[in-house]
Amino acid sequence: MWICKEEDEISATLAVDNQWYRLSTVPVEQLLTFEEFIAIDDDLAFILEYIDEKNCLNDNSNDNSLESSVTILSSDPAEWNLASLEIINYLLKNPPFENRDHIDFKNTKQLFGKQLRKLPCNIFERRLLNDEIKNRSWFLYSKSKNALFCFQCLIFATKKQVFSDPSVGFTNWQKYHHLVAEHEKIVIDNALQEQVYNEINYWKNLLHRVVCTIQFLSERGLAFCGEDENFGSKHNRNYLECLELISKCDPFIANHISNHGNKGRGNVSYLSSTICDEFISLMSKTVIDNIVIQIKKLKYFSIIVDSTPDNTKVDQLTIIIRFMTDNSSVVERFVGFFESVDHKSEDMETALLQRFTDLDINFKNCRGL
Repeated sequence: MWICKEEDEISATLAVDNQWYRLSTVPVEQLLTFEEFIAIDDDLAFILEYIDEKNCLNDNSNDNSLESSVTILSSDPAEWNLASLEIINYLLKNPPFENRDHIDFKNTKQLFGKQLRKLPCNIFERRLLNDEIKNRSWFLYSKSKNALFCFQCLIFATKKQVFSDPSVGFTNWQKYHHLVAEHEKIVIDNALQEQVYNEINYWKNLLHRVVCTIQFLSERGLAFCGEDENFGSKHNRNYLECLELISKCDPFIANHISNHGNKGRGNVSYLSSTICDEFISLMSKTVIDNIVIQIKKLKYFSIIVDSTPDNTKVDQLTIIIRFMTDNSSVVERFVGFFESVDHKSEDMETALLQRFTDLDINFKNCRGL
């Protein structure tokens, strides 16, 4: 540690892990003993106590480095070395807060035209529309610059402006209300935009996994739902079982199931049978739209129509369109079931023509049944 005289003040500087920290200064007129200097500087007393506890100043030791890194920062944000990644990491883990009791507001006066104005006390607070008062925790005061800084802007801003430039700072006490509110709006808007983006990205990642699961089961014609919709149940069938299987290798879906699974109605999880059915409908519509595009492009087709009852004894009319692709391959495409269609030819014809009308396919291009 060094105690140095610089012009009209005395300062103490300490080296920790090959880094130098300026701890405090006192006027040169106040000739102090070393013990008195320690007494007025809490940071210095703390670091010396720490070194003594760790026995890092043992004269018989060849290792002059501290076993643990200790970062001592000035309470003045204008004096922070923000080029150091270590300092930035320390600040992010230990965000500072402004203690207004330590600010001498009488000595913050600045001249605007012919009028002196001082830093207003209420600048560290904002009043909401419901008259609730919130602290501006992002505001930091610099005694050396007699200026205010935005903590987030000091750390993250890529462009220099008054709230983020350690050599300048915000000093316009005359128009503080408008300028601070405007800057605060930008900071809050950016934070909200980031929050919205993260929220959107989260649900997109979830839905990507859900859609892949639905697509996997649909392509293989496997049943989706079982007797219940509870994770961990032996009767929840393929849809939830697949998600449980994925969760064993995917921390994201595992965390989501842990936080949102089995919550019941009224809780958003995007894992319910309702969402599953909605995705099946959307995917079905997309497939049908692509089939229609192919048919319109190739123009001519034939159809296959048949009727059979399902498990509930409800008769269903099945429609399949047969056409030839560009590479002369014959393909058949299923375009839907129709329930409760009588076996009379007139009823089947009406249902069939209505379906082709809905699909916007010209039935006159049909060349066989």
